[in-house]
Amino acid sequence: MPDSSTDEDDLSDASGASPPAGGIGAAAPLPDGAAGAAPTRARSEGGQYLSANQGRRKRQTPTFRVIELSEVEAPTCAAAAATTDPLGCVAPYRCAAHGGTTCRRWLIRGPVLGFSDDAERLSAVVVVRALAWMPPLEVYVRALPHLSPAAYLSCSGARPSVSYVASACAGQPGAWSTGEGWSSFRGFVEGQALTSANINKIGKRAVAAVKASGGVIANGNVPLVEHRSVRDDSVYVAAHKAIARRLSATGARLYKKRGEAAARARWPALLHGGHSAGSVARTRSWVEHGACDGGSRAGRLRLSHGLSQMHLFPTRSQLREERRQAFQRDGIDPFFFTRSALGGLMRWDYIDGSGASGIRRYRNQWGLEKRLRSHTNTYWEERTPSSGDGGGRGELLEEDVSEDEDGGIHFFNADTETEGCYAAVPDDPAALAALQVQAESYLEDTDTSDPVKILAVGFDAQAALQRAVDSAAVAGATASRVAGAPPAVITFAADGGTIKRRQLTALTVSLSSPLLAHGRTDLTPIVYVLSGEKEVDRGIWAHVRDTLKRLNSDGFTIPVTAASEGSQSGQVARIGDARQPLRLYQSIHVCGTCDEGMRRLVAA
Repeated sequence: MPDSSTDEDDLSDASGASPPAGGIGAAAPLPDGAAGAAPTRARSEGGQYLSANQGRRKRQTPTFRVIELSEVEAPTCAAAAATTDPLGCVAPYRCAAHGGTTCRRWLIRGPVLGFSDDAERLSAVVVVRALAWMPPLEVYVRALPHLSPAAYLSCSGARPSVSYVASACAGQPGAWSTGEGWSSFRGFVEGQALTSANINKIGKRAVAAVKASGGVIANGNVPLVEHRSVRDDSVYVAAHKAIARRLSATGARLYKKRGEAAARARWPALLHGGHSAGSVARTRSWVEHGACDGGSRAGRLRLSHGLSQMHLFPTRSQLREERRQAFQRDGIDPFFFTRSALGGLMRWDYIDGSGASGIRRYRNQWGLEKRLRSHTNTYWEERTPSSGDGGGRGELLEEDVSEDEDGGIHFFNADTETEGCYAAVPDDPAALAALQVQAESYLEDTDTSDPVKILAVGFDAQAALQRAVDSAAVAGATASRVAGAPPAVITFAADGGTIKRRQLTALTVSLSSPLLAHGRTDLTPIVYVLSGEKEVDRGIWAHVRDTLKRLNSDGFTIPVTAASEGSQSGQVARIGDARQPLRLYQSIHVCGTCDEGMRRLVAA
């Protein structure tokens, strides 16, 4: 079944303004047999054309004027008042005042094949001259020989276009002139669907009428006046402008889509760069949103081609979700150290998948579970007044302009020099509790009870360092090269300092080997201690010592390639999952600002 002309890729916008008086539009049914020739276009489940078929031509009635009135010749010329001699006429064609015939000129376009791209494939625009009283439908069928071979290969090939013009003229009273003896449509019912046999019969009558006229316009001849350049035709120009607009809009949409995808791929860098959700939200509002006037909500910036600004920055919810996903994307699960009731250290291991599903939870060796305390767990509930019915939450307080996840709590304080960024002395109990959460890290039960302070954050150094070796291994290393390489060296480094007014000590490890790119891996954390260097618990140093012993005893492996059999050129062939153990130097290098006591404890 042929597609409707209302499809999204039609050329309805190529017709320009509404047709002038005398113009013949097109709303014709398909000619007989055209439905079977319609190309099949696949659609998706939602009814949209598939991208591979979006640009294919489809069966469609012409959306432009096939024949339209070009000019009405004046009955008199400028010399009519001076003389009636036919030789004194100054008009291009003899006017009626000097014995000529009053005529009208018609502009005809072709070819018209009943496809959606007819307007952009026009190859001929001709102007013909006919009697002023002759209707446009009769003019068209008598002028078909002038369209061959400019638009059609033959007159018979041009006749199927008659059905489109005939259907467009059906709404005009007397346009078919079925009761006139001179009409090629005599004997037909006005508006009826024309078959191929009907069109052939009409064409033969038109040819006979032109032949009987003897080439005289007054007897019914329709002569050719001129061939016009199709590049100057308004329909052709509008169709190609529409094509350019569609291509430009498609390119703009593709550019926006690719830009958004590239920006979305860099969202994890916002987390690694330490950007808070509040700063990202303000940047997003300034870059992507327009100004809000009159208290209305700011909308997205409107750009060209009807498109809005790209989504370059994540929203708060998207950044929060990205943080959850990135937290366990590398597969290295963290764990916490807290102080037990007996004064020792208690380890809390991360529960896999809990962060992606919601709140991150941790479990100790006794099976007790806790969650990481955050001011977002209870802050907004305490800052939100009751709705009045005792059962629901109401709107936020009017003076509450705090920003969630802003690297600190944002309070309304217009008197400060910082323009209300941070209150100097908050007296709100909820705000004080939130500031305490920001100053220290705690684990708490799911009902916010029994908080315990976190002393350090640890990682699986063995898995992290092995992953670093896999990513930094040089390409093409053979087993013999690995065996003959110098031993790899484990380097332990410790340093402390202040980050955002908090003391932090980093205990890291790296691996150096000529088999690695740049000679060594990046610093891999063992433990981040949430205190200064002088306050590191001995239990944490014992954990670091055991970790270093395990790294030195278990060792690491590196991917290798094997030389091809019979190869004399040194080329290598990759073999699946081939790995070779790395030889390790028996001593561990220690560097950093740690004191001698710490060095002895680690080396013990």
